[in-house]
Amino acid sequence: VFEGPSPELHAFQTAREEATAAGAWLASLSATGYAPAEVCVLVRSETERSRAAEALAAAGLSDEAIRIGTMHEAKGLEFRAVAVMACDQD
Repeated sequence: VFEGPSPELHAFQTAREEATAAGAWLASLSATGYAPAEVCVLVRSETERSRAAEALAAAGLSDEAIRIGTMHEAKGLEFRAVAVMACDQD
């Protein structure tokens, strides 16, 4: 518990750039043996859920395989890898 690599922070100019980068990261996880159930993509609220779905599509993955949820929904859950998206300034 509470052990693992330090989080990586990335800033993007557009939501599309964010989705493309997150999709590439998710695809790399899949290629290195992470099971879909071990990975989650989190967003601030339901409004941003489509941005996470765009990242999965960019990776050639489905939201049936990798869980998409809000940060609130993830409370108490554990995943081997997590992408947090849509943490915009506004």
